[in-house]
Amino acid sequence: MKAMVLLSCLLCGCVPSEPKTYEDCLLRHLGSTTNGEAAKLVHRACIGKYPRAAATSKTR
Repeated sequence: MKAMVLLSCLLCGCVPSEPKTYEDCLLRHLGSTTNGEAAKLVHRACIGKYPRAAATSKTR
């Protein structure tokens, strides 16, 4: 029983967490994409998830 608890604690600590900021969202989901349309979709999704932070960043 103790081994199961220890194993589950270790596994939960290894699971990546969700991005907490607009910038982290972009970095996590853009990766090394070279597709402009995919990048636009990721940008829009991150703005939708973090609207206040995205409003303060300057994008060109």
